[in-house]
Formats: sequence, structure tokens, C-alpha cells
Amino acid sequence: ILNGVNTGKFNRDTSDNDKIKNELKIAPGSVVIGTVSVFRSQKRLTKWLEIAYNIHKKNPDTYFIIIGDGPLRDEIHIRANELEMHNYLHFAGLQEDVIPYYKSMDIFMMASEFEGLPIALLEAMSMECIPCCTRAGGIQEVIEHEKDGFLVETDMPMLLIDVVSDLLQNWERRAGSLKQAARKKVEKDFSLQRMVNELEHIYISLNS
Repeated sequence: ILNGVNTGKFNRDTSDNDKIKNELKIAPGSVVIGTVSVFRSQKRLTKWLEIAYNIHKKNPDTYFIIIGDGPLRDEIHIRANELEMHNYLHFAGLQEDVIPYYKSMDIFMMASEFEGLPIALLEAMSMECIPCCTRAGGIQEVIEHEKDGFLVETDMPMLLIDVVSDLLQNWERRAGSLKQAARKKVEKDFSLQRMVNELEHIYISLNS
């Protein structure tokens, strides 16, 4: 049974959509690219930073947010300092409520080496963030390339630079439909209600 998320809770309504952008003084019109992650080696967050750095070089109106913490915190912060990303990157740390951060994001980016089925990815898509990710593990079960997000080969994460940059060059034409498609994918295949229904079906079949 696949993981599910509460699509009622993780729903981008119109209230407080600019709360985090205002707090972080993100310029109007900027595209925000983010991730929610434990700071472990398989997440390849130093590589994520290098990808973000190159995206920003091509697209100066981009801003980046990383939510999370973990054992590689110092290494990741050192790499961000080496890349001099402080003007357009924010480390939000651990957050009990990630919904305001999802509301601030336009793109949810993952450069993972391996994954299960990431709950954070499902939450982000439910919040109408466009996923741009490697094909690691269960990620490729969720995203249909160019339909409701974008995928690159797991051993070629730097291709995310071109994928995201191409999307940004066609932002006005493509962003709205992709955000809606991401939300619809989760509603259809990865909702909490769907997961509960499947569990109930199994329990009933075992007891019959």
C-alpha cells in the first residue's frame, strides 16, 4: 500500500501565501525552489546546493529554501558559504509546521541518490509545488515526466540545472498547468483517504 497524505490539510489556499516570502524579504516575482530533507548523505544536499547555485546564475530571480537538519549540517552550511549563496538561500531548520513554507515554494527539488517514497514530495505536490527530482527509488512512481513534474537520471543530478532552467524560461506558459497536475496526481493516487480505503479493504478481506 503506497503512502498517502492528507490532501485537505496540504492544500494551497489563498491565505498567507506570501507570509514566508515577506519574512525572508523575497522580491515579488521571484520563483522559490525548495526542499524538505534530513541532512544525510543519500539526500546529496551539497550537490543540491551546486545545482541551485548554477540555476541562480542562469536565472537571478530565483530563491532557495531548505527545511530540515541532520548529521551533515556543518558540511552543508560550509558548502553554501563557499558558494556565497547567502543572498538567495535560506536554511529554515526543523519546522513543526511546513505548510507555510510549501506555500512559498513554486518548485520542489530533490537530488537524492536513493529514496523510498518521500512523504515530503507528496506533501509538496499536494501543495501545488512542481516537482523536479532524480528518479531515485519511489520518486519515479509518483512523477510522470513532463506531465506533473520532471525527472532526471539518478546518476546525473546536475541535469536538474537545465531542466529547471528550461521550465523557468517557459514559466508563464507552463507553471499553472503543472502545479494543478501535481496536485491532481496526489489526489488521485496518493491521498490519505485512498490509503485508508485500501487498508480497510485488506482487513475486511482477511476477516471474511
